[in-house]
Amino acid sequence: MSISKWGILILISTMLASCSNNLGSSCAGDSVIESLSDALSKKAVADARKEIGASDPSISVTTSKLNAIFHDFKVALDDVRTVRDDPNSTKLYCAARLGVKIPKEILDKADSARAMADLESLQQFANVQDVDLEGSTLLINAEYSVQPTDDGAKLFAELDGGTQLTAVLKEVIMATALEQQIRSKRAEEDRENAALAREERLASDAEEAANAEAAKAALAESKENLNLANQRINAVWASLPKQQRQKYLALQRAWIARRIAECRATAAGSSEFAEMRESNRLTCEARMTHDRADQLESLRSPDTEQYEGDADSPEAE
Repeated sequence: MSISKWGILILISTMLASCSNNLGSSCAGDSVIESLSDALSKKAVADARKEIGASDPSISVTTSKLNAIFHDFKVALDDVRTVRDDPNSTKLYCAARLGVKIPKEILDKADSARAMADLESLQQFANVQDVDLEGSTLLINAEYSVQPTDDGAKLFAELDGGTQLTAVLKEVIMATALEQQIRSKRAEEDRENAALAREERLASDAEEAANAEAAKAALAESKENLNLANQRINAVWASLPKQQRQKYLALQRAWIARRIAECRATAAGSSEFAEMRESNRLTCEARMTHDRADQLESLRSPDTEQYEGDADSPEAE
């Protein structure tokens, strides 16, 4: 049976349209998603292992362990569209909303590890990278190319850029893989900090006890010194003639009031320990009392008449 010229043209047009439709639809599909997932996995895992080794050579994490983490991630494409095709090859250029869904338990584990390491949350890190994290899915607007093998049995997809997405995936993989080490390290740091805090507290308590004991001893000494100073000034005062005591009695009482006020002001805020403040007050009173006793003793000197005329000179009782 022969086919007319018009029939051949219709057949060719139909075949071209079919090929065009197949190529258009090849921007999506399981093979494309699998290829993109494989590319993301290889890049994120390689970067994670490299950074782990650079940060701490003592930590050994196998590639298989990192791959096992990514294995639970699910790559999906939405709003797929063909941007253009290459007339000289079978390659297509595509665009889509690329999403990587991560199990919530992995995200929680990674975030927990990052918190223990004093790092920002994955949500914050994703925001810096201009990657959307909606629920447990990372999303970017992606461009990629797709090309079938020569035999047409398989499609290969190549992501154009996407470094921001792989950077976030790398952080998720690293934090998840190192979560146990980070937890152990943080626990050890907490134990060390607790031990240091205990030592500091014990040292502080010992210092406080020593200071309190010193303040107590200083107070006892100050009381005795003031007692001796009072005995001295009382003896000096008693040795003065009665007429002189009467003359200086009002001035002596004014001096006593000034001594009390000045020494209270001197001692206030001089120490955090009440006993030490009291010791400082008594020491001040003892010093002023001895000075006053010296002044009273001078009244018995040959210059007494000239001294008695100095109304500004403080006298003691």
